[in-house]
Amino acid sequence: FNHMIKLNKNDLTQITLSTSITKTALLMILRSIESIVEVMTNHTRKFPTLNSLISYIRSRQNELPIQGKLLVEWYKVAQVLDLLTNDPDWLVQPQKAYWAINICNETLIWARGVFNKNYRTKSSQRPIFDREDSITTLQSEDKE
Repeated sequence: FNHMIKLNKNDLTQITLSTSITKTALLMILRSIESIVEVMTNHTRKFPTLNSLISYIRSRQNELPIQGKLLVEWYKVAQVLDLLTNDPDWLVQPQKAYWAINICNETLIWARGVFNKNYRTKSSQRPIFDREDSITTLQSEDKE
């Protein structure tokens, strides 16, 4: 992914690849934010757009702290995602794919922190991403 910027900007195959990567990364951002909001609302509310999800997170700044820079990038994500989903012929350059991947990484780091914090307040006190029992089960199946 670090070589995305070096791709040939005039090659249609590379641009199509960049567009697919961008769309995938942006959809991952959308799903991550949706998951956080679903947990926070106990699945009682639905939000029609990414902008409405972002607004909800902003309204819960004490429970869901987020850096201003990432928040601003999410608004850009919402705009680009709208363009990509509403116009299938819209293509992006490799720089946009690189940007989308970076924002996706930052969003997933933020989401992991939120899930771990909220999961630790529950009864088991174990972070959601550090479940050793699932790793142990897979390793024992591989040995057989």
